[in-house]
Amino acid sequence: MDRLAGDCVFSSLGKMIYGPGKVAEVGNELDRLGGRRAILVTGKTLSRSPLLDSVRKAMGDRCVGVFDGIVQHGAEDSAEVLAAEMRRLDVDSVVSFGGSSASDTAKVAVAAVLSGRRVEDMATMELFDVVDLGEITRRIPHVCLPTTLSAGEYTPGGGATDRQGLKGAVMNPVLQIDVIINDPELSVETSDVLWASTGIRALDHIVEAFYSQHSQSFTDALAGKAAELLFEHLPASIRTEGDERIMHRGHCLTAAWLSNYAAMNTRYGVSHAVGHKMGPMWNVPHGITSCVSLPFAMRFMAQHYPERFAKLADALKVDFDAADPGSGAARCIARVESLIDSLGLPRSISALGIPKDEIDRVTSHIRYEIDLLDTVGRPVTDEEVSELLAQMYPARNSIAA
Repeated sequence: MDRLAGDCVFSSLGKMIYGPGKVAEVGNELDRLGGRRAILVTGKTLSRSPLLDSVRKAMGDRCVGVFDGIVQHGAEDSAEVLAAEMRRLDVDSVVSFGGSSASDTAKVAVAAVLSGRRVEDMATMELFDVVDLGEITRRIPHVCLPTTLSAGEYTPGGGATDRQGLKGAVMNPVLQIDVIINDPELSVETSDVLWASTGIRALDHIVEAFYSQHSQSFTDALAGKAAELLFEHLPASIRTEGDERIMHRGHCLTAAWLSNYAAMNTRYGVSHAVGHKMGPMWNVPHGITSCVSLPFAMRFMAQHYPERFAKLADALKVDFDAADPGSGAARCIARVESLIDSLGLPRSISALGIPKDEIDRVTSHIRYEIDLLDTVGRPVTDEEVSELLAQMYPARNSIAA
């Protein structure tokens, strides 16, 4: 049933550009935004790729430096080093190129430069709290070129992981990326595992948007179309070659866009809380954490709120009878598991090499985030989270109806 009251926050993202070859628009967009001294932010792998040359060519003489120190999960230390480099080069704009770690780290570094503060003094576990950056007298325009489907570039802030492996965030509307260019040709060197697993991360956005207690008609529409695109194009995006692969990857990038535009407004649920804590603690990619956590988080929600799976079932094209919502929810879970298995991705914590006796290190942090974001509809206990993690651990899991 549609909610009769609520709110919907639209970000200040100014422009979306999508399609093969659209990397060529970078220079024009920097000019439009007043960017004359831009730093290109990326990771070590892409810094050695010919794809970097295409980005630098598009930037032209506006590119005054390349920072390739991006690491997984957006380390606070990496953001601090980037901020120092931005000050040294006196940059007036940023181009991030890569997965969500690149765009997140760039956003956090921008916050440090604008505020004159250290990242560790801004990052907070209160994920949706707006950080006071003081009196901002200028903006630093940001153009983003994603190469994965994690979709973190759509949020007005970035994740930041401290030295203890705990991930917080620096959120402020001024950090919203100005232009996102979804050029699927830039994803050709993204490995199939990284691409497919971040596709499941996008699916995580979709599923948790549908059954969040904050879901609404607008987010349902976005999540529904995202699900349609992802199920149709994600498998083909790693099984085809040439122009056909580029086409499928382009549709997947659109699915990722829609997925997180939905999830931003419904907040993020149990699966995201697990990934936010488990990933940084043991350096597991967020896409992989979603492959493990999403089916079990769905089962947890189905035990308590199976009726919320009705619209998800419609999007996944599975039968759902309101008189027997549990069976419909189980079919949704099976559909998701089948996709993950078909992509050859892991579905257990043990497959990630995390020692079983260490798992409870993140239990209370996961429970805190679940309650903070309030998508379940009731408080969750540490015992429930611990049991959920225990279910995720075995080498092979079967989620029964």
